[in-house]
Amino acid sequence: AMAGEKSRVLEAFRAVGMVSLPVQAAVLKRGAENYVTTCVKRGFQVFDVSRLRLLFVSSPPTPRGIRALAAHGDLTFAAAGNEVFRFRRGKGEVGSGKLDGNVTLLMTIGDLI
Repeated sequence: AMAGEKSRVLEAFRAVGMVSLPVQAAVLKRGAENYVTTCVKRGFQVFDVSRLRLLFVSSPPTPRGIRALAAHGDLTFAAAGNEVFRFRRGKGEVGSGKLDGNVTLLMTIGDLI
């Protein structure tokens, strides 16, 4: 960087750490590409790992803070309180309806969640 300019070498790397909450990130491998989904309060962000480029930001936000994330193909699942929400490429599709207790862990096994 020239005098008076700030370096941008690690800017993208710092941004991911600054905006992520302590919810475990969801990591997805599709072919040669890797993606990471990080939680941001009532939403999430999906990044391309090779370039740390932001691909999607979820919309609409969940009614409560996200407590767990899982990714499978084009789908991202977000647990918020006693509901699980399904998003396709960042856009909200459907919720699970009210479950008996708060969801704190999501896991995909093949095509099952």
